[in-house]
Amino acid sequence: MTKEEIAEKKSRMMKNKVKSIAKMSKMFATLREESETLLKIKNMSPDGKLPRGLLLDGKPAIRNALK
Repeated sequence: MTKEEIAEKKSRMMKNKVKSIAKMSKMFATLREESETLLKIKNMSPDGKLPRGLLLDGKPAIRNALK
């Protein structure tokens, strides 16, 4: 591998890490803001878990899931 390829690979890895951190940050913010609604949804589900991807979809998806 050349130095340019290595630098490009490192750059790509860093971008992926930043994207992952941004996703986690969004999920935790949604979790803090909608904790009561999420607890209601968890209590309604048969396995006691939130549907996959609900936190990333944001507040509108959480409110629709409650209905």
